[in-house]
Amino acid sequence: MYGTLCSKEKFKKLASVKGTSKTFRKLRRKDAYKYYVVAVDSQGKRIAKSAAQHSITGNDSGIKTNAKSVSVRAGKTTLRTGQTTKLKASVKAERKGRVVLWKGHTSRYRYVVTDAEYPYSTSRAVKVTAGGTVKAVSKGQARIYVMAANGVRTSVVITVK
Repeated sequence: MYGTLCSKEKFKKLASVKGTSKTFRKLRRKDAYKYYVVAVDSQGKRIAKSAAQHSITGNDSGIKTNAKSVSVRAGKTTLRTGQTTKLKASVKAERKGRVVLWKGHTSRYRYVVTDAEYPYSTSRAVKVTAGGTVKAVSKGQARIYVMAANGVRTSVVITVK
């Protein structure tokens, strides 16, 4: 697992993790951090890298907070090749009345497209723009994950006929 302050460019290795979670202690209050995970095989060869996740700690200033949940609606969930639809995403703040962390860190929402049936495979059925417009490219099903800066996510399935 690699991480750094959001204000810095260079990541450093923080820990080797077996399992699905890691807790870091003694983080500085009011700071935003970014992390990513690298998966390696039994020989230590890198096989995958996650998207960077951004998170804020403490923040007594009362301005920013992390995302608690994300919801998404698609205009249409069944499309024909060449058609488009717009995803409408919204985020719920961890602390009410505060702005969810993202500006200056990442885009408001990030979109990851996978095969609807096999989540570790990429689907070629649709393409998604940074603004959330989905274009049907070829027949099939795709699961589109909509992710907030801190990695909280939800998904919607689009079928292309």
